[in-house]
Amino acid sequence: MSIDNSTLREGKNYAYAKEAARNIPIREDVDVLVVGGGLAGVSAAVAAAR
Repeated sequence: MSIDNSTLREGKNYAYAKEAARNIPIREDVDVLVVGGGLAGVSAAVAAAR
């Protein structure tokens, strides 16, 4: 991973991380993936189940 800088049109400098491409195994084939079990995650899961 490397750190780089970028200047936007507004003249603001932002740092960002560059990461090399990698192969990530896909364990499941799903239609909806809800990440999180808080109020928003539970609400999203209930809505998706309908």
